[in-house]
Amino acid sequence: MLVSSAIQDWNLPHEKYFMLNAAVAAEAYDPTAITTDNAKARLTCPEWIGIDDSRRATHWFEHPGFAENDARRTLTWKNRFSDVTKTVNYYSSEEDVLGCGQGEHIDPLGREYAWYNQERLKGNMIPGSGRNEGGWGFNPKYLIPHQTVAGEPGVIVTEWLPPTAYAVSQITDDARTSPVFLPFDDETLHTTNLIESISRAMHSQLLADAIPAESLPVGSSVVPRWSVSLDIHEDDGGARVVQNKNMALEFKDSANKNIYGGVSDVRS
Repeated sequence: MLVSSAIQDWNLPHEKYFMLNAAVAAEAYDPTAITTDNAKARLTCPEWIGIDDSRRATHWFEHPGFAENDARRTLTWKNRFSDVTKTVNYYSSEEDVLGCGQGEHIDPLGREYAWYNQERLKGNMIPGSGRNEGGWGFNPKYLIPHQTVAGEPGVIVTEWLPPTAYAVSQITDDARTSPVFLPFDDETLHTTNLIESISRAMHSQLLADAIPAESLPVGSSVVPRWSVSLDIHEDDGGARVVQNKNMALEFKDSANKNIYGGVSDVRS
């Protein structure tokens, strides 16, 4: 993330960018990666299945009410690092931390699926464990009351449940001011007025805290637009070029030796 930001935002001079197990959403470099392995479906929380994409925090930047120069149009991972191109993506298809589930909830306390859980916990954080905004949370305004009888006779408990897809489809409120997702902590973002700029710090914070990815991380998958992607995991222990096999790019020795002993030869 740091190196990609340096290249994209500060024009870091470089001849080649060697990425090793990068924990960044692939759509930040190539939006077409969202369709890879049905990644979007795998990263969608069950409560949001059937709800139109336009209601998601991930798609808020596309709201038709935002003017072309409204800074909120930049609140997306898509093309965040679009100028990062001179790359060799050395990924790990069997990486445990960057592994992606199939849409199910997974215990967030373990090492495995850490990145997957990170994206799915946006807006669903346990109170007191971190910032909780946007993401897969629901605006309290649209929660549906459900009354149940408690253990003691005569005691009624009201639970507030997520709205159904049908209930969401009936909402006519302007999503700029009353989104279906959990509103951002900074209430000034929820306005029909033009927002000309968002500070770099706030922009990064919102992407990290509140905008879920719809694509797998670069460190566990191929990025379609890049000419060279290599998988650490091979039957013979070596790396393999999984795209553009005609390129004159060679990795010598085993994958582990490349990682711990340095890449012996990368050329184009």
